[in-house]
Amino acid sequence: MSKSYGPIFTLFLPFPVVVITNYKYFKEAFVTQGDKFLGRSQAPPETLFQKKKNTGILTSDGDIWREQRRTALKIFRDFGMGKQLMEEQVKRSVVEMLEQLKTYEGKVFDPRWTIQLCVGNVINESIFGYHYSYKDMDKYVHFVNILQEHFSMVRYYAFIEEEVEKQIATFNEDDNPETFVHAYMQEMQKNPMLDKENLVATTSDFWVAGMETTSTSLRWHILYMIKHQDIQAKVREEIIRVVGHDRLPSLADKTNMPYTQAVIHEIQRHSNMVPFLGYHRCTESTMLFDTFIPKDTLVWGQIYSILKNDPSFDKPEKFHPDRFLNDDGKSLNKEKLDRLIPFSIGRRSCAGESLARLELFIIFSSLLQKYIFVPVDKEVDLNPIFSAVLLPKDYQVKIIPVDRNQS
Repeated sequence: MSKSYGPIFTLFLPFPVVVITNYKYFKEAFVTQGDKFLGRSQAPPETLFQKKKNTGILTSDGDIWREQRRTALKIFRDFGMGKQLMEEQVKRSVVEMLEQLKTYEGKVFDPRWTIQLCVGNVINESIFGYHYSYKDMDKYVHFVNILQEHFSMVRYYAFIEEEVEKQIATFNEDDNPETFVHAYMQEMQKNPMLDKENLVATTSDFWVAGMETTSTSLRWHILYMIKHQDIQAKVREEIIRVVGHDRLPSLADKTNMPYTQAVIHEIQRHSNMVPFLGYHRCTESTMLFDTFIPKDTLVWGQIYSILKNDPSFDKPEKFHPDRFLNDDGKSLNKEKLDRLIPFSIGRRSCAGESLARLELFIIFSSLLQKYIFVPVDKEVDLNPIFSAVLLPKDYQVKIIPVDRNQS
């Protein structure tokens, strides 16, 4: 539609929604004038994802949103999100995943639940203080299936409430908190804007965002590597040259692995798995360049369109990781990275972005360090299943351990 109507136009759904389809307008609205676009719609479809209106982080706004986001980010900073403590937690989950993968060596299998549990256990450990084993994960599989296949928020919310209640029962305000729920409850003692309903809603937001989007992205990562064997081999060569075989990749290795980073970026761009970004509500009338936006207008930023059509991405339909590298092949292209916005930008960007980036790098590079992913079918199908996020179709793969003599 942007080819017909330009970078900004109005849809009637039946209420008017201003649609932004290019980076220039996106950045102007959500970064430069970000304070004017912090609101959310408090009407369907957003309210379908809330048990109580204006709670949590993803779909709340105003002072409620500010306090929930500020508190949640403070708690995760204290836990070391994106830093050494969280990195060690991710690595522990990776070690368990690699042990499970040993049982599939040389076999054909669907990697979905192995990846899903690796990611899910990181957020589960942070929020609830426990994780599932690969031998006993039926409950986890059950509720993820509810979320993905039925999107039954009532049943899913009951699962989160049950887990929060278990944490509440073990809370002692004199103890140092070791989980997100306990840390939030300590903050509740000091802040009247924090309450149990917001605790459950915020926990729910982080559980969904911290589990579903990252695990789906990793499933896309493996699928792209199955299809592009030459790129998979080149990533592995860089990983082994920088890291070797005897330890897992770490965040400190990242700057020395530009090609691996470029591949991750290109998979995020090409898979383009977030077709719908929640509406922003304009909290005061303003101008977006030459377009007047009245107060309370809903604005829909189309990340999907930017990643697909931005002119900085030459031949966007082609999977080409080198587009994110400078001519030296050793440094990343900042101009293109600025336009790669899978987590959105501005104050309402994804609150879990740092954890997601950490997980994508550590888990993806660890998988390719240890295993060669071999296609089972002649044709690798990259056509998505349309859902709240674009899901890869179920697929099978064969894994072969990497020769430790490879250097």
